[in-house]
Amino acid sequence: MTRKTSIELLPLAADAIGPRSDADLLLYELIMEGLNSGEGTEYALVDKFATEFHARLRNRKR
Repeated sequence: MTRKTSIELLPLAADAIGPRSDADLLLYELIMEGLNSGEGTEYALVDKFATEFHARLRNRKR
């Protein structure tokens, strides 16, 4: 398996922005859900954030 360069990972055309596969679409939906989920929370430790983040992913409804 060859590694793709950063140029190969860019869209083929300037107007070709958006999800190109089911995996891209799922990632886009997760990011948008997070951005639109309301006010953020500040965490003193990364471990506390990670614990809550994983719990939210497990309990997420689709």
